[in-house]
Amino acid sequence: MLDNKENNSSRIQFLQQNVDKNDSKMHTCLQIDLKLNIDFILFQESFVNTNTMTIISHSAYYCIMSKSEKNKI
Repeated sequence: MLDNKENNSSRIQFLQQNVDKNDSKMHTCLQIDLKLNIDFILFQESFVNTNTMTIISHSAYYCIMSKSEKNKI
């Protein structure tokens, strides 16, 4: 039987958050998620800078966007 430490390290953790297209909320989620060792962040209504066609990102995470979302940009 695995002890709790080994068992916790094998769990996959998700955070799902609607950030209302707000860049500050996205930054906050990314900071919190790094501290909590969250594996996947699922943003609804993510912030997209329409001037530069970029999104908020962090080197610890890889961004995956749906084709329909990419077409809006």
